[in-house]
Amino acid sequence: MDLKERIHLQRLTEGNKASFVYFHSLYLSRVYHYCFKFVRSREVAEEISSDVFVKLWEKRAQLRSDTGLEGLLFKIARDFCLSYLRQVARNADLRKHFVETYLAQTSNTIEEEIYLREGIKLAGQAIDQLPPKCRQVFRLRYLDGLSLNQIAEELHISTNTVQNHLQKGTRLVKVYLQEHSDLAFCLLISSFFAG
Repeated sequence: MDLKERIHLQRLTEGNKASFVYFHSLYLSRVYHYCFKFVRSREVAEEISSDVFVKLWEKRAQLRSDTGLEGLLFKIARDFCLSYLRQVARNADLRKHFVETYLAQTSNTIEEEIYLREGIKLAGQAIDQLPPKCRQVFRLRYLDGLSLNQIAEELHISTNTVQNHLQKGTRLVKVYLQEHSDLAFCLLISSFFAG
């Protein structure tokens, strides 16, 4: 961090709006592009980017002179993006919109098509590795979209048992994906199974 940034950082901690504007203009584009890589939606990336700077303003008094501001902004952005992806995973309408937006944002190259097919295949292999009852509960929840109560009724087990199977399945699928795929795909797929 150069001297100018250190001075602005000190002023920001004191509530100086001009210093906030300085950092906003310096980092907004980078934060936006970072968010876009996660969420694949211009509107959502813009909204999250704005939220990142709101959070920076709210936490300004807690900043220290040695704070790596860019790293902090990216950490806040990542947390907001993962929170959004978890929300998407839990809501069927958001999931559909996310997939449509994702597909619209990518150019349909053969390479991307192969990558997507391999990813779907890998996710299926991860689910296939689960113990039988766990795999059954996992599929009913994430592939068929049943609620915890519906699964419990169908399998004649308690909702606590359903939750235990889902937690175990989620953990095992995430481990499998981490071992067999790259980080970007792992983040995307495992966010759909976030509990």
